[in-house]
Amino acid sequence: NNDVFDNPNALFQLYGTDMDFNQAFNDYTYSGDGWKSYSINVGDILSGGTYDRLAFFNDDDQNPLSVSSQFRNIEIFEESVPDVPGVKVTIGESSETYMTESYGGSQDKSVAEVTYSDDGSELQIDNNAWKQIKIGNYNVTADTVLTFEFRSDEQGEIQGIGFDTNDKISKNTTFQLYGTQNWGIRDFKDYESGDDWKQYNITVGKYFTGDFDRLVFANDNDTADNLGSSSQFRNIKVFEENNNIPEKNDDKILRNIYKETGIDLTDDNSDPLIRTQQGTTDADTFLLGDKTQAYYNEDGYKDFVLIKDFNTQERDSLQLHGDAGLYDVVSLGSQGSAIFYQEGNKDDLMAIVTGDAVNLNSSAVSFV
Repeated sequence: NNDVFDNPNALFQLYGTDMDFNQAFNDYTYSGDGWKSYSINVGDILSGGTYDRLAFFNDDDQNPLSVSSQFRNIEIFEESVPDVPGVKVTIGESSETYMTESYGGSQDKSVAEVTYSDDGSELQIDNNAWKQIKIGNYNVTADTVLTFEFRSDEQGEIQGIGFDTNDKISKNTTFQLYGTQNWGIRDFKDYESGDDWKQYNITVGKYFTGDFDRLVFANDNDTADNLGSSSQFRNIKVFEENNNIPEKNDDKILRNIYKETGIDLTDDNSDPLIRTQQGTTDADTFLLGDKTQAYYNEDGYKDFVLIKDFNTQERDSLQLHGDAGLYDVVSLGSQGSAIFYQEGNKDDLMAIVTGDAVNLNSSAVSFV
């Protein structure tokens, strides 16, 4: 920070006969070294501080015309701390990184291989394997939803995901997605050879409830050598659908619904059952139906979901039952969109979507 040698430990001597400065890297040899590369972890030696200059010294008080030093390719940078390997899973509003562990006892074979993407969003399991991540106690309720994307380059016998409380595999709490055998809950066994990444949105509470402390992954393939079979999972989330009445600051949205549709939801006597799904800064999938039915279409305008912060730039998406011909979208201007389910001559209000406008023909809307 100045022109005085007042901190000799901050000056790294590479060569020379005097021993006045930091000697940790004084190992250059005149006979044949030529160019030599040095990498100095400065932070391990200096205890912080701010500096405004690099200093170079080429000192020889006895023979000032005979000494020479050359430097090249000088770089100063911060070395990033490598991420802890594992897969990121969002539980509720908290995202954590988890390492997989063996699951299923003898079902998990030694040839099993687990890899993670650099950003932790993706888990890949190869060969005959059953794995688990311990997420801590989670109470699966009637409103619990599990969302993720799945991909496979090689079919095994049983490939899927589920919940458990111990190391014994359970077909009653595992959802099969792919595989030559039939095992577990098979309502979502629709992945086909050649498919790319496929989004799954499972209302877990429709199948079972209770306390669970781990997510489990099946990549079973009981061949002679236990090789083959590959499963990839990414963007795994477990959350509760929110069944709360919107706060008072949502009245503006409700008033705009009346303006655009003639449906008055601001009247306390209407007593609508309004559920809320709140978007995050991640890619969110808002569920308005599954393969068997549409949601929120049972009681006219008295039963609908309010979706907040629908953002297609963040890869948000809507999942609906059936096809686009079953739905009608009404613009609410700057407040968003209203989605109606068409039953005969009757339109049933299903959802109010705030944020980006809803286009049933866009890639942000999928039908199952």
